[in-house]
Amino acid sequence: MNKYKIITVGFYIKLDNILNISMNSNDSLLDGDIIIINPGNIEWINEENKHKYGGKNLINIINNKARELSTLLKYGKIIIVFLSPVYKFKSKKNFNEYITISNYDFLPRPLISLHYYINEGMGSIIKNYSQEYLSDIYKSYKGNFKYCAYISERIEKENNYIKKYLFKDFILRNKTDNLVGFAINIDKGDIFFIPYISSNDNPERIVDVVIKMCRPFLEKDLKTPEPEWCKDKKFVIFGENNLENKIKKQNNRINVLNKKVDELILQKTNLTDFRKLLYEKGPQLERVVRRAFEVIGFNVSRFEKEDMEHDIIMESEEGRIIGEIEGKDNDAIHINKLDQLSRVVDEDFKNKGLYPEGILIGNAYRMKLTKERKKTFHEKVIISAKRKNIGLISTVELFNAVKKILFSPNDNKLKKEFRLQIFNSLGKEIKFK
Repeated sequence: MNKYKIITVGFYIKLDNILNISMNSNDSLLDGDIIIINPGNIEWINEENKHKYGGKNLINIINNKARELSTLLKYGKIIIVFLSPVYKFKSKKNFNEYITISNYDFLPRPLISLHYYINEGMGSIIKNYSQEYLSDIYKSYKGNFKYCAYISERIEKENNYIKKYLFKDFILRNKTDNLVGFAINIDKGDIFFIPYISSNDNPERIVDVVIKMCRPFLEKDLKTPEPEWCKDKKFVIFGENNLENKIKKQNNRINVLNKKVDELILQKTNLTDFRKLLYEKGPQLERVVRRAFEVIGFNVSRFEKEDMEHDIIMESEEGRIIGEIEGKDNDAIHINKLDQLSRVVDEDFKNKGLYPEGILIGNAYRMKLTKERKKTFHEKVIISAKRKNIGLISTVELFNAVKKILFSPNDNKLKKEFRLQIFNSLGKEIKFK
């Protein structure tokens, strides 16, 4: 019989002795020895449920779970987190204020900035695993051990907490040496970040592997906890209180510094993000393209309703533009994407009675060096765009424009020049001078 209490959050193990709960459950985590959390399946990040809770309520839910997890770590317990992509959304806090919430906000304070380093990406090639601590889980899932997210290797250089407390004998890396599994010590406990294990797998096998992985950590300190009655004033040793006060002051200073570091990391990440214009595709590319046009001075939004969707809508005093965004691994942008944009423009006209301008944004041959790439758009796209007066712009060109503006972020004249160049270059490829 398993002597350890396992609680899962967003991950279902069909066994009678396992407590499976949701993130917004009233069930406490404090009875658990091992907590298994799947951030990719926490109900309040899902599109259909994200408006179910108010912003304040969400904060309370997250903070309560974070406090419980921190308490468990103080008592030497284990938290297992399946490394999943980061999801963020805005939730209304009050009448005119919104907050941004991510599916990793439950993490204890030392790891609160971790999600800045998490990248979405799938793969199955995993190396550099520890024979001693990871052999059971690796052998059990070898051939069916896949990751859906990874952590940039730069975290080991930039994040002081990771540098200090990363457990060197518990590391999984992909073929590019980015982390896909690792352990961090916090207080007396440990947090394991591991690739996803399917809940459809044999539940007994999941529990057996988890217990084997966690047992050395749970039993590493068998000292008797100090009883509450020992904390009575008559047992206090001279100098303890003075040192406790000094510790509190230093911890307060550390918290202030950590907050400043987190803010700087966020600022740096927001800038680094723009490099995704050079190599991303899909939703990640769409997101950073919208940010790029905001830098140029557009009010940017995205429209989605039933079967109608606009990747990007840009508005400024110069006019209104609807755009489609496409990334290609090893090809130019095809005519079908331009046709799709043309239909979107017509649909918008039917709804609003005024024709918007159209612009096709492409990241072709995205994995090649920019100087080695061929033309961004196929010849048919260029000919059709001219006839339909639709602008064409490569994300490389957009990246260069963002770089110039961020060099002088308050230069509104330059922003206006770039916006005018877009409107004046409709029907051809847009180049920023």
